[in-house]
Parts: sequence; structure tokens; C-alpha cells
Amino acid sequence: MIIIEISKLFKQLREERHVSQRQLVEGISQRSTLSSFETNGSRIAFHLLEQYLERMNVDLDEFQFLLNHSKQTPKKQLSQDLYRDYYNHNYEKVKQKLSYCLSLYEESNDFYYYHLYAQYSLILEDKKYLSLTDTEVTSISKKLLAYFSSIENWGRFEYALFSNTLFHYEDEFIYMMILRMDKKESITSITDIHLKLKSNAIIIFLKRKNYNYAKDLIASLDAVTTVNHMNSRLLIHYFKGILLVINNQSEQGFKQITQVIETFRFTGETSYADELQTFSEQFTS
Repeated sequence: MIIIEISKLFKQLREERHVSQRQLVEGISQRSTLSSFETNGSRIAFHLLEQYLERMNVDLDEFQFLLNHSKQTPKKQLSQDLYRDYYNHNYEKVKQKLSYCLSLYEESNDFYYYHLYAQYSLILEDKKYLSLTDTEVTSISKKLLAYFSSIENWGRFEYALFSNTLFHYEDEFIYMMILRMDKKESITSITDIHLKLKSNAIIIFLKRKNYNYAKDLIASLDAVTTVNHMNSRLLIHYFKGILLVINNQSEQGFKQITQVIETFRFTGETSYADELQTFSEQFTS
């Protein structure tokens, strides 16, 4: 994609959002840097582009999607199809696509295809919709762990894969990997998905009754989230409510859990509210 097309799309997004150049660059760069980029297609550092997009509430995936003229790449389309089939409970279609993913991986050696195969195979196996042999499970585990160990600085791809397969790992491994990620300076560029990973891990630990690890991660989330991470703040309140119930402070715990669930319902996230309601019932019933 040539730079002039990138700058043209960028300017269009900025103007659509009624953000001036001066507003956009404040605290990030000189106005001349942005002006030269938009007007002449001059190159800019990636971290500046990322900060500009974040200020406009446009993430990199959305920007890339728009650059491709709203057409999904074959890999992204396959991922989207699997996601849609899974959440529509078309598990037979998912299983058919898994074989296709594995064959594409064997042909191309592109780990993206293997991650689709591994992720949905483990999820379906965990939910008893697919039967994997011990050898198959071990093979998937070894390949995933080898991949995670080979990447020093995780991006969104690695975070999403790890987060979606947390249920497959031992508590100690999950906890140590999250602590390791906490120490990475690069985490500041992908805060949202790191917070989601921690939230998913807390749910795993609560479900497994590993309350010490759950408490540690709740405290960690509480220390780093702000009003800019409203969903995470709500989840912290929810998790603390569950801990209160566990510690026999049921009245206050019920109150906090209910407050969070009703807030998500009020904002239109009814499916997520239902999930939280179902999860909390194992502690409140």
C-alpha cells in the first residue's frame, strides 16, 4: 500500500471526526509533521501514526481494513467465518473448517492457520463437541507453548491466542506468563487486550477456586486501570463482589455484582450481562 493512499485515508478519517490537525497532534508531535504527511504523503514514524489513530478512536485493525477497501483478506475471512459459525452453534461447520485450516498450515507453514485450528479444536474439545486423542492434545500444547516461548514481545495476535486458550493451561503457567508480560514496556501500546487477558485469567482462577491468584490479578488491574478503562473498572467491581460473597459478606457482594450486571444491560451489552449473571450464580446460589 503506497504512502499517499495511507495519508489520504487518514485525512478523510480525521475530517469525518471533525478533529483539527492542531487538536490531533497536541502532546504527540509537531503540527508540521502531520501536515506534511497528509498533504505530501511524507513518511511518519509508526508510533506517531498509532497515537494519531488512538486519539481518533480508530484502531490499527480498522485502519488496515479500510485501507483494503473494506475487503477482508482470505485469512481474516476464514477467522471471521469460524467465529460466526461457533457463536451460531454450527459446530459441524467449525469442525469441517478445522481440517481445512490444518491443511493450509501444512501447505504454507503460516502459523495463523495453525492458531485457528488449535484454538477452536481445544475449545470444542473442552465443550465436548470434539474428541481429540491425548496425542493430538499434547501435540497442540507443545506447538503453542513453543510458539509463545519463541516470541519475545507479544502483539495482539499472541495475546488473543493465549487469552482464548487460557482454560487449557495450568494456573501457575498462566500466572507467570501474565507477570512476565507486565514487565514489558511494549505493553503500553496494547493495554486494552492485556486488560482483557487479565480479566479472563481472573475468571479462570475464580472458577478453579484459586482465590489467591484471582486476588492478586484483581489488585493488579485495580492499580493500573483508570476511568478510560470503564469496562475493566466495572469488572473489577464485579470480581470484588464475588470475593465478598466467597468471604461470607454476601449482602454487599450481591449488591456489587448486581450493579455491574445491570450497568452492562443498561448500555445494551445484554449478552455479556447474561454471561456475567450465569458465571456469578456458581458463587451466589
